[in-house]
Amino acid sequence: MPDFKMYIPHKKFISDNDLSGCPNMSESLKSVDAIVSLSDVSRIFGSLDAQPLSASMFDKKELVCLLRGVIDMRGNAVYSNAEIEFEQKTSASIFARQIHVESDKIQQNAISLKRLFDRFGITDITSVESSMLFVESGGQRFAAFYFPPIIEVVDRINFSLPITMLHNRIKCGDDRFEIDTPQGKKEINVKNLYYKAEKIISMNERIQILRDGTHRAYLSHLLKAPFHVIIIRNCNVPSHSIPIAFDDLILAVGKPKRKEDRFLGFCDNLWLDMQRAGIDG
Repeated sequence: MPDFKMYIPHKKFISDNDLSGCPNMSESLKSVDAIVSLSDVSRIFGSLDAQPLSASMFDKKELVCLLRGVIDMRGNAVYSNAEIEFEQKTSASIFARQIHVESDKIQQNAISLKRLFDRFGITDITSVESSMLFVESGGQRFAAFYFPPIIEVVDRINFSLPITMLHNRIKCGDDRFEIDTPQGKKEINVKNLYYKAEKIISMNERIQILRDGTHRAYLSHLLKAPFHVIIIRNCNVPSHSIPIAFDDLILAVGKPKRKEDRFLGFCDNLWLDMQRAGIDG
């Protein structure tokens, strides 16, 4: 489906996820042809043949049930025994896994999401809680999930692999790269970020780090506003990259070409399959 950022046929979503504890969600999705991303719904909503947008709130117990099905690269359900709660946070207490945020995605979050939620009288997207949006077009009905930013509370030991990977990279002399920004090219000093990450890890037994929703959290950071989050504790999930403070995030034009420049200390085999649960990371 080249026109969609994310497209999960209804049958595949049902077969991939145990929805036995999600009766309301199952009922809401019965008439849906596919689960797509919020940006897909926004695009469809703007098309000429789109039917009116509708929405329903997630039952929090059902959302927790859905998240328990998220798997790692080995097929393990990493949140099966985790504590999953709903809180408000500010960027001062959390870290990102990536080095950059994309300027067009910030604009998309500031404009497109606002346009969608304005339809329901919600003018502040930082206050939006978990919900499902539905739209019809071309004879098909689509659903998209809105999840607040997802934060994992990660033990410091679970950063040992990306820290080692980044240390080895620096030893090989690969300690600088450039990122395209709206103001031109910016050189990134990998060593500085490595030392900052070491300090963050040494000073905190557990680190609150974003798994999903970096751009929305960054927008709240710019607005100096608290925002709703899903926080996951006791999940024991190794991090695929080092922690980055929000003040060190780079506003970029597009993404750095190399994944290891987007996620410093990147460990590919520690990635989680969030799309399985309809989360377009």
